[in-house]
Amino acid sequence: MIMAFVPQLQSTTLSKAGGKLMDNNCSIGIASEGSIPDGYLKDSEMNIRGVFEVTNGTDAPAEGIRQGASSASNVALFQLQHGVEVDYIVVPVIGSNGYLMQFAAVVMLKPSFPMLVMLSPVLDLTDDSMLLESARLLCCVKIMAYQPLISHRNQMAIAEIPRLTLAYSTREYHEKPMADFFPSTGTIQTSLFHFFKVMSRLHSNNESKH
Repeated sequence: MIMAFVPQLQSTTLSKAGGKLMDNNCSIGIASEGSIPDGYLKDSEMNIRGVFEVTNGTDAPAEGIRQGASSASNVALFQLQHGVEVDYIVVPVIGSNGYLMQFAAVVMLKPSFPMLVMLSPVLDLTDDSMLLESARLLCCVKIMAYQPLISHRNQMAIAEIPRLTLAYSTREYHEKPMADFFPSTGTIQTSLFHFFKVMSRLHSNNESKH
């Protein structure tokens, strides 16, 4: 059911037939311009609108999501370069190993910082309810693919088109230095982290205060 539906997603280019990212004007981003995703979702104007990554049966779909997210960042920056407003940039990422599927999307933080958002948990295609949820999400992707890119490039002077650099607004998003995070990687750190969690819960409990 799912695989029969995928080719109906406007124009789906699979494997190396879709070419490298650079061949689709998506050279700039986290992924190298020579990267070749397993599949592209393209609209009627042959713009890339989504990325597919298929892993083998022993890997989780998350592996495909991670690979696809880097390529999708290039697609998101391509859309930004061509005048699509930040709030309208959404690049679906679909990962699958044949019997499990997961959905995510790359969106953009202002002014030009790609961010991955998970849209679903891992969906087991052998489970009827999860199969239906996968089909519903694929329908959502299909609807999005039919919509043309909302580009404002014609109304913008060339000098106003944002330069393709990875950046976000520190006025709109909170930035916390990594040194302020408490790591829990080693045995001692993990024990302390657990201790702090216990003390926090005791502190918030009225009975433990007396």
